[in-house]
Amino acid sequence: MYNESINTNNKIISTELISNIFSRMNEIIKSYTSKANREEQTYNSLPFENQINMKREFSNFVSDFSFTVDFYDSTNISINSYESFMGIFNSRLHEIKSIISNFSINYFDINNKSCSNSINLMIYENSFDIRVAIDTSNNEMSELFNYIKSSIYRAPEKYDFVMKNKSKICFSYTFALGCIVSIILSIVLICIPPVFSFLTDGYWMLFPVCCVIFGYFLGNLLFSGSMNSLYKSIDMEKIYDGYNPDTFESRYKDDKHSYINSSEVIIGKNIDNLANRNKIKSLYYDKKKYIKFELIAIVVITLIILLIQTIK
Repeated sequence: MYNESINTNNKIISTELISNIFSRMNEIIKSYTSKANREEQTYNSLPFENQINMKREFSNFVSDFSFTVDFYDSTNISINSYESFMGIFNSRLHEIKSIISNFSINYFDINNKSCSNSINLMIYENSFDIRVAIDTSNNEMSELFNYIKSSIYRAPEKYDFVMKNKSKICFSYTFALGCIVSIILSIVLICIPPVFSFLTDGYWMLFPVCCVIFGYFLGNLLFSGSMNSLYKSIDMEKIYDGYNPDTFESRYKDDKHSYINSSEVIIGKNIDNLANRNKIKSLYYDKKKYIKFELIAIVVITLIILLIQTIK
C-alpha cells in the first residue's frame, strides 16, 4: 500500500503536465467504471439464486473524480465531470487561483477484500501537493502512481539556469545593447574636431574606456527595464537581512530557501512564466554574441586613433 505524498519542491509544473496527469486519471476511472457497470448489468440479469453464487470483482463499486476550482474574483466552482473541468481549465486558465481534485475508486474484489485507492491533488500557484493512498497489488493504480511520480521528477527545475545566472544574464543583455549606443555616440564625438584632436594628442586610451563605461551605464539606463519586467513574475521574494547603521536603512536579500522549497505552477498569475523564462534565455544567447564583435570594433577604432596619433 502506497500512502505518501510526492515531493514537487523546486519544480515547474506546466499546464501540459497537469492536463496529462488528469487525462491519465480519467482513463483509469473510466476503465474501472465501465468494467463495474458491465458486471452490474450481468448481475442484475441473473435470477436471484444465481446472483447469490456469482463471484463479483467490483462489488459495491463507488468512484469519484471531482474538482473544486477557485478563481481570483473570489468565486469557486465544484465540478463532477472531467470533460466539464477541462473546458473550464483550458478557457479560464489565467483566472484560476487554485484547484483541488479528488480521485477515488472503492470496491470489494472477488475475495471480498476491500480495495480502496485515492489520489488527492491540491494545486496552487506556488505549490503542487499530491497525496496518494493506493493498493500496490493493483497494477493499474501502481502504473498511475509511477506515471505521476516520474512526470513530476522529469519536470524542469524552478531554480534553473535563468535564476542561477540572473546577474550574468542581465549584465550581458544590457551591456551588449548599451555598447551599441555607446560606440555610435563615441564615433559621433570623435568626428567633432576638438574631441578628435584631444584623443590623438596622447589620450587615445580614453576612447575604449569611455565606450565600456558608457556601454555599462547606458545599458542599465535604457535596457534594464525590459529584462526586469521578464524577471518580475519569476523572481525570488525579498526577506529582511538586518539594519545598516551606515546608511540608516534596512537590508533585504533574496529568499532562496523558500524559493527552492516551493513549486511554480503555470496557472493564474504564473501563466506567462514559462514563456518569460524561454524569452530570457533567447535574449541572453542572442545578445551576448554581440559583445565579442563590439569589443573587436572598440579595439579596431582605438588602434586607428593610436595610428593617427603616431603619424602626427
